[in-house]
Amino acid sequence: MKKSKVLSVIAALSVVAVLGIGTTMAYFTDTEDAANSASTSRVDISLTDEGTNTAKIVPGDTIKFNPVVAVAQESADAAVRVKVELKVTKEVATSQTNIAQCVADLEKMVKGEFGNNNAYAAWLTTDWTIADVTTDTSAGTVKFVAYYGTKATPAQFKANTSSKVFTDTQTIPTELGNIWADCKVAAAYTAEAIQYEHMPADVWDAVDAGTIAIESYEYVAP
Repeated sequence: MKKSKVLSVIAALSVVAVLGIGTTMAYFTDTEDAANSASTSRVDISLTDEGTNTAKIVPGDTIKFNPVVAVAQESADAAVRVKVELKVTKEVATSQTNIAQCVADLEKMVKGEFGNNNAYAAWLTTDWTIADVTTDTSAGTVKFVAYYGTKATPAQFKANTSSKVFTDTQTIPTELGNIWADCKVAAAYTAEAIQYEHMPADVWDAVDAGTIAIESYEYVAP
């Protein structure tokens, strides 16, 4: 129909030229507009710790370090990791606590090399794996990263789901000695997420190299 309309207009214009200037003609015409839009998604996660540790503990006791990551319902699916920092300090300044030895023990726990409990390696839920373990004896810290899936092959963290990094309770190895008496271990967590769809290979290496910047995002409800 549009092709016929164009041909009719051309023919009419030819007639006008013959009749001369000043003649007014009316034609059936039509104008159509089209528009399109695309809305971006977002990556939106939350991090909480459901554990509480108020009582003094001894080897063999259970503790609760329970960081939980959730991906919001409106979020895009994501690749997620949680950076964990464990810091040892003396609860009593004059105690026998040997910070350097505690850090060494903690490192073994994180790597699953200490005692029968295998500590952090055994405490992880099946969704997570540990990598990138580093120690700083002078600072009294052991740091590691828990990856959802693995570092090399991130798992797809679905929107509107959550996952516990560690099991509900963890058992303190019975092999700990008096150097751990009157000490305090504090845990701090930082969760990072990046869109899962179209992410590059070795995405976490790219983040660590600074090729991809991890930025915080705060959702503001409309």
